[in-house]
Amino acid sequence: MTLSTTEPGHLSQRQLESTLWAAANALRGPVDPGDFKAYVFPVMFLSGSATAGITSTLRRSRT
Repeated sequence: MTLSTTEPGHLSQRQLESTLWAAANALRGPVDPGDFKAYVFPVMFLSGSATAGITSTLRRSRT
């Protein structure tokens, strides 16, 4: 599906957001949003740190 409001069978921006929000709630399950946030933010931080470390290592290996 693509985002389009002019063609039938396509999602609008609002429909896409609603669908993604429902999917995120289904994946999260019965976990309190505050507890889930305490898990997600550190994972995002570690992911960014790992990406920065890999990028730095690749730059050093090219020179």
